Amino acid sequence: MTKILHIIVLQWFFSCLYAQSGSLRPHQSTPVTSNSTLTSDSGLAISRLDPCIEAKAALETVTAFSKTDQYVTALNQIQTAFLNKGKEHVIAFGKDDKNNILTSFLNSGAQSNSTVPNMANAFADLHNHPGNHPPDAGDLYGLIDINQKQKDYNARFVVTQNNTVYALVITNASAANSFNVKYPRDLSGCFGCSPKFPEALVDEFREMKYGHGCTDEMALAFLLEKYNTGISLLKQHANGAFYILRTAISRNGNNFSFTTINCQ
Repeated sequence: MTKILHIIVLQWFFSCLYAQSGSLRPHQSTPVTSNSTLTSDSGLAISRLDPCIEAKAALETVTAFSKTDQYVTALNQIQTAFLNKGKEHVIAFGKDDKNNILTSFLNSGAQSNSTVPNMANAFADLHNHPGNHPPDAGDLYGLIDINQKQKDYNARFVVTQNNTVYALVITNASAANSFNVKYPRDLSGCFGCSPKFPEALVDEFREMKYGHGCTDEMALAFLLEKYNTGISLLKQHANGAFYILRTAISRNGNNFSFTTINCQ
């Protein structure tokens, strides 16, 4: 494949128990060097790789792209626009017929949303969050929507107010589409608000955050893996490299604890 972010990977094996929505269950570890097979809800045997193995290609591709002149320029434009105007701002990335990277115009949005510009052969976008929170449900569902129409469009970068950079990357479009159907977005609330996760997943997120002291990125990473979203949450290290965020849950009696897993 020639698309810079068109990642070819096998389905991953999520090493956590598949529980009912909103129910915290202990994480079960699986050796990262082996393939695993389990039975899906439909009864079909599915081979999945450990998330660390599957995300390796994504990490390398996203890190390389973040070093391109086009990405760096777009990041600077968005950060400058936020300093001058506040609110969200977004730029899309595409390719020309010679496979050169192109950038769209900068589109300015509202406090909590923005509209991604259309462009030919698009494969990713970048926007800022006026606060310091990582990608949210609206970012996830929006990326799935675009990917359904443009299969090579599989990455969404988010830069926060304190200059932390995250990326949502679709590593399994089929799983992402299945999640979209099984756990449809919640559009209730206010007109023009970003979509939310279904109530059960929101409750689980809040339980992790307020009941167990998890950060937003820990809670999101856990839900992405537990519910087989086919999407990885990446974060940029100070050295410029991206790494996958994963969260493990363990249980001691009636007490749950959460820890961050590092891919070795």
